[in-house]
Amino acid sequence: MDGQISIEKILALVIESAKNAEEQKVLDTIPHADAGYRCVHDLKSEFLPGTRQELFEELNQWLDHPAQRPVYFLSGGAGLGKSSITHQLCTRLDVSADHGPRLGASFFFVRDSGDLESARLFFSSLAHQLALSQLSFRPHIIAAAREYLKRGSRQQMQHTFEELFRRPFQGTAVTLPNPVVLVIDGLDECGERELIPNLLELLLELPTMLPGIRLFLTSRPEPHIQSVLTSASVLPSILYRSLNETVAQWEGDIRLYLEQTVPNMRPYGDFVRDNPDQLERLIKRAAGVFNFARVTVRFLDAYRDHPEEQFTLLLSDGGTGLSALDALYLQILLLAFPPEGWSAPLRAARLRSFLVLIALCSGTLTPEFMACFKLETQLSKADIIGMTDRLRSVLLIDSQGRIVALHATFTEFLLNPKRCAHPLYHIDRATGNALLASAGTVETVNIPLRNYMQYSQQYWHAHLSAAQFTSALKGDFVHFIEIQMPIYMAVTRPVNRGSPDLKGWLSGAEDGTQIIIEHTKSEAYHKLAWKRFLASHCQFPDVSAKDVTEQIQQELGVRYHADLMVSDTDIVRFRAAHNGLIEQIRAAGPEVQEVWLNVAWLGY
Repeated sequence: MDGQISIEKILALVIESAKNAEEQKVLDTIPHADAGYRCVHDLKSEFLPGTRQELFEELNQWLDHPAQRPVYFLSGGAGLGKSSITHQLCTRLDVSADHGPRLGASFFFVRDSGDLESARLFFSSLAHQLALSQLSFRPHIIAAAREYLKRGSRQQMQHTFEELFRRPFQGTAVTLPNPVVLVIDGLDECGERELIPNLLELLLELPTMLPGIRLFLTSRPEPHIQSVLTSASVLPSILYRSLNETVAQWEGDIRLYLEQTVPNMRPYGDFVRDNPDQLERLIKRAAGVFNFARVTVRFLDAYRDHPEEQFTLLLSDGGTGLSALDALYLQILLLAFPPEGWSAPLRAARLRSFLVLIALCSGTLTPEFMACFKLETQLSKADIIGMTDRLRSVLLIDSQGRIVALHATFTEFLLNPKRCAHPLYHIDRATGNALLASAGTVETVNIPLRNYMQYSQQYWHAHLSAAQFTSALKGDFVHFIEIQMPIYMAVTRPVNRGSPDLKGWLSGAEDGTQIIIEHTKSEAYHKLAWKRFLASHCQFPDVSAKDVTEQIQQELGVRYHADLMVSDTDIVRFRAAHNGLIEQIRAAGPEVQEVWLNVAWLGY
């Protein structure tokens, strides 16, 4: 009997272990972004103990009383420390006692950062984190995920919410002994602005659907967000706090930060002890803006000589009408790249190329990747690292080797002609995008391909559609269609990419319609050619005019026009370009071949 009981226990343990492993596999398959508070870069986690005490007392009141409104919306302008506050809240919730409110999930939107600026993985990421952090939610989410994943892993936002939240939880009695907080930071940094109102409407269903859920949201006060969160229908459920209205109250926090850091930095300790009025003026100039104080400290750390000169620069107004932060950015640029040394044509071109990449490039910006772009001039990796070092008070290289701005306000400053009027530093958005679009028409197969190809796949059409139309760029685009479309389609997933944007961009060209027709035909041919090349174990593909015409008809449906019918002459041109690229890849050697085939497989 004891032996039988022992066997039954062992079998039960084996079954339980297999069940747990299967559930974990389902959870791991839920698509999710690394957007939780532990994953964000260090800049968003800087928090000085002893600051923001009144705000955290208010947050504790909000969390500890069940009768409080379920949504807390923290609004505030750039540089006021919203992300630092949010990160600190997550940290406190994650270590709170079992009987208190707990962190359920967090999502930090980050501008120009792929999945972190997209709404596509927002709800699936929340579901994934909730299933890991809350045992009461876990079985419901796992059961829902099994069905959800049958229809694709990266579904549209509304379908993800329906399958992973509304359907499994609506009408289900899930008991939460303590409040579970979902923390969303930087709604304004989501790149898909048009989706944010719908995202918020869905998100605001959760406290009603699951009593005990609390939402903590932060954003700049932007109309597309404010209009939803201050509407009459949801306002009774939202506790609204504007940091803009409390800046004066928190001047003491900025004072504490500057008084604890600046005097401990050599040689500034001796200087502020002998000139206490200088530190006092700096505190007043910060005017409660945490980002100003943070950039100031990094500036002083970067330039540890001639303290009187550095304080003079920090306290300079930089010109009529500039805010303190903008004046500081201008002084940093003037010191790093003085006009008398950087106005010569070649040096100015190098500087503009660097600032265009900083201001307008999206995604992963490593020095190696940035060196792939040829804009006004080609920058080397050493050039890029050197320029980054000159701007180390506003730029840094993070733990993953990426160059990132200390705060989004710096790139916004570079792009705004009213804020940055100096011709050496201002970056015109349309001109900069034209340079990036032109640089995207690469034809060599030997550049460091992995990141460059992925970037081309995601952003090239966006740069082109935002670019200033010029005959030179039109020529680059025509060359791209004729010669380089095989490269682009090797890394582009098989979907119709960007033609409406291209039509708008080419509207001023007399031959714009003909160029669009050629683009559509070429894109369809090379899409089919890559599919068949890979399916035939890398043999030269056989694609007919009829095949390509049918592909275009299938994609465009009612928008198909007879002018898009592909001829045998078209096929001869397209085949020569495609096979020419394959021959280049084969001639380049095994390493290049492996990169190309791996990237192409990912695309198809």
